[in-house]
Amino acid sequence: MDTPTNELNRLIIACGSFHWSDPCYMALTLHAGPTTPILQFLGEPSLDFPQPYQIFGTLCHGRAQQVVDHRLLVQQKPITPERYLQLWRHAFNYPLTPHDLADRHGYRILAHFQGPEPIPPTWKNQYTRSPFATFTDFI
Repeated sequence: MDTPTNELNRLIIACGSFHWSDPCYMALTLHAGPTTPILQFLGEPSLDFPQPYQIFGTLCHGRAQQVVDHRLLVQQKPITPERYLQLWRHAFNYPLTPHDLADRHGYRILAHFQGPEPIPPTWKNQYTRSPFATFTDFI
């Protein structure tokens, strides 16, 4: 059997509203690496930030199943799928902003935008519930 993944923490990043004004999130896991912790994006890395039900769908079809046969541990201990999902629900109760992620955990979210023309820094966000008023606030 392969060495199990040891999850140290789970982080939910609030990314504003992109889909019909419903809030969207980025889910990250921090797990033990060979020498230092590794931050891993949950799901496919893209700008399609999922809604909570989509993140829980990914969890139920992946990581929650891995705790059953102890391929995934939490703080080096076995855990039930129900308890594992409860930990994620708790993380959703206290989402971080991208600035919180940098201040509290030392990680920054970086995005590379490429196109024919640069986006003006004063470009106004069209989404009413976004935490970023302008593109400069986003970056």
